Amino acid sequence: MPHKRNPIKSEQVCGLARIIRSSVEPALQNNTLWDERDLTNSSCERVLFPETSVLTDHCIRVMTTVLDGLVINRAAIRRNLALLHGINMAESVMIELTRRGMNRQDSHERVRMASMQALVEIRSLADVLGSDPEVLRYCSKTDLAALLNPDSYIGTSVKQVERVIEKLAPLVF
Repeated sequence: MPHKRNPIKSEQVCGLARIIRSSVEPALQNNTLWDERDLTNSSCERVLFPETSVLTDHCIRVMTTVLDGLVINRAAIRRNLALLHGINMAESVMIELTRRGMNRQDSHERVRMASMQALVEIRSLADVLGSDPEVLRYCSKTDLAALLNPDSYIGTSVKQVERVIEKLAPLVF
C-alpha cells in the first residue's frame, strides 16, 4: 500500500517491549536463589541485566524522539470526530439515560437503534435521539447536545496527564 505511512519507530518499541517483558519471568525465577545461591542465576543475569537495560534505554530514547516530533492536527481530529455524526459518543447518552432512571437494557437498545438510524439516514445522533419521546422523558435536547459533545467526555484524562508531567518535571530538568 504505497499511500500508507507506517509508524516504524512506534512499532519497533512495541515489539522490543515484548522482549523486555519476557525478561521478567527468568528474573523472578532467580529470586529463589537469593539466600543460598548456587550460581545458576548468574549466567541468566549476565544476559538479562545488560540486554534489558540496553533495550529499555533504546525504547525510551526512540519514544522520546517520537513524542518530541508529535504533531497534533486539531482540525483533522475534529473532522474525524464528526464523521460518525455523534454515534462515537453514544455511550455517554446510554449511561446518562440509565443514571436518570431508564432501564439499562432499554437505554442500550434505544441508543443502539438511534445510532443505526443516524448512520443510515446520515443524520446526527442528537437529531434522532431528540425525536424519540421516551428519550426526551429523561434528557432534554440540550442535555443530549452536551452528552454528545466529545469535549465533555474526556473524563479525568487532563488531570492524569498533568499529574504525570508534575512527577516527571523534576527528572527532566
